[in-house]
Amino acid sequence: MRVLAGDIGGTNARLALFEEDRILFQRQYPSSKIKGIEQAFELFQAEIGAPLPEAAAIAVAGVVEDQCVSATNIPWTLCAESIRKNTGLEKVILLNDFEAAAWGTLTLKTGELIPLGGGSRVPSGPRAVLGAGTGLGQALVVPCESGSYRVLPTEGGHTDFAPRGEEQIQLLEFLLQEREHVSVEQVLSGPGLVNIYRFLEDSPGLPDEPDVPAWITREAMSDPGSTAARALRIFVEIYGAEAGNLALKSLATGGVYIAGGIAPRILDALAGWGFREAFEAKGRMKKVMKKIPTWVVTDTNLGLRGAAHLLRISR
Repeated sequence: MRVLAGDIGGTNARLALFEEDRILFQRQYPSSKIKGIEQAFELFQAEIGAPLPEAAAIAVAGVVEDQCVSATNIPWTLCAESIRKNTGLEKVILLNDFEAAAWGTLTLKTGELIPLGGGSRVPSGPRAVLGAGTGLGQALVVPCESGSYRVLPTEGGHTDFAPRGEEQIQLLEFLLQEREHVSVEQVLSGPGLVNIYRFLEDSPGLPDEPDVPAWITREAMSDPGSTAARALRIFVEIYGAEAGNLALKSLATGGVYIAGGIAPRILDALAGWGFREAFEAKGRMKKVMKKIPTWVVTDTNLGLRGAAHLLRISR
């Protein structure tokens, strides 16, 4: 059975044609350059030169209510019934982007995971999934007694940033001068990395680069003494602490999966710049945290895979 999977984020609208668990054809379109999902479908259909499949699952960064969602980082509103009528699809499912990523973890193979420490996962334990990209997504996977799974989407990226140590407290104070609320997403995402860099530079100016987060990452990995490296080190420590917070709140003995677009690009930093130390630094719970394994997911198609997987199990 062929199905259409979509992953709509603040930067790109990604579509893929699946047959079972194989991607047959995939394209991405800049979210800011197209008017909505229907136009993305039109472009995709023109490229494959054939009718769209009967069923589609579309992952969107935002809160899905009654199969409608207003995307968080782009001015799109999507409703499954409207999409179905406008495209002729027989079945359309909308789901949160990290709900899709969480479903995607159930399709991963060993070679698609890079360990970052901890013990062995408990197969019957909950899994925590989070990832920094344009925003910060989080979700939980809960095993059921029947052998199936339930995925719980969250908006955990919008919870309060909890600084650790004097430098991060100063970072919070710096950002509070600009806004009333500082969420963890505002320091743990591509724009969040830029915020950390601005704090360290103490200047409103930024490098004249088309992709500043990518530039900071490149500079950090090539020059360990640079401001960019300091920014990335703080970013990694915040990443570890927030992954630990999610693991502790859900007691994720099934492991913590680090997804999103940034993690695969900074593997060396995640492995050696304090991620795991910050993850485990939970006071009396340190012994518990040391047992929980953490991995980086290397496949950037995790959301697409999860959306397609949900369609397959919901036939």
